[in-house]
Amino acid sequence: MRLVGLIFLCFFIFSCSDDLEQTVPVMEEEGMDRNLDWEPCDSYYRDIGYIYEIDDQSYLWAGEDSSWHFNITDWELNECNLGYCLGRESFPALTKPQYETLADVSNKYGETQECLVLYSVNSTKVYPFEDMIRYEVINEISDGQPLMVTYCVLADFAAVYSRVYCDNTLTFALSGYTYYEPEIRDGRDGFVLWDRDTESLWWPLIDKAISGDLHGTQLKRHDEGSWEVLRWSEIKETYPDALVIRSNLSHPLLDNFPRLTPQQLDCD
Repeated sequence: MRLVGLIFLCFFIFSCSDDLEQTVPVMEEEGMDRNLDWEPCDSYYRDIGYIYEIDDQSYLWAGEDSSWHFNITDWELNECNLGYCLGRESFPALTKPQYETLADVSNKYGETQECLVLYSVNSTKVYPFEDMIRYEVINEISDGQPLMVTYCVLADFAAVYSRVYCDNTLTFALSGYTYYEPEIRDGRDGFVLWDRDTESLWWPLIDKAISGDLHGTQLKRHDEGSWEVLRWSEIKETYPDALVIRSNLSHPLLDNFPRLTPQQLDCD
């Protein structure tokens, strides 16, 4: 099914011309040092005008509407390691996920289909990777906790994070770009997210915001005892009453999103 995901992603490619805490990135905890003194490079996106400067501010193209472009003045990524240029939210990140019973879809997936399974007091929710390649980000609520369920087929990366910062709930979606560094996850491309509330960019492969008002803020992973990756056959045997994310859901994209104020972000 990863091959299916890559084919699905290529379709878009060819259309292109608990709280978050201020802390050290996960890779530094693992003893990996990131070299942020990038060597000069010829940036394709700068050449075609997708990275540009106005009034000493740097911006990254994210759609035909220039108000959608990301301010990357303070970002810490090497622009030559960016991939794709799909425009933000080309994948329909979900904000109101819907479910059906496992009994109703028990024969829908192959026995070896991998799924992220999220446990809560009242239910077990299943997110087959076959469906996650369409969304990549699901803004979820579990046991009253706002969470983000993510899966990136390119990096073969799945995780669940808190969406809460300074008592505010963030809504996450796809920026339309991927990014890689040779030392991170074997140099695989991984999606770059944005949050609609501050327009900060995030790179989940280092669990961290890499630009914007929340730059340097770490994504806090949800209790890893509350989720795991299992095969469909294991889920059917162990959790016959589970709920499974519906396929082919989509939500209309709003033109504007309410922004958090500096006062709302000041919780130190």
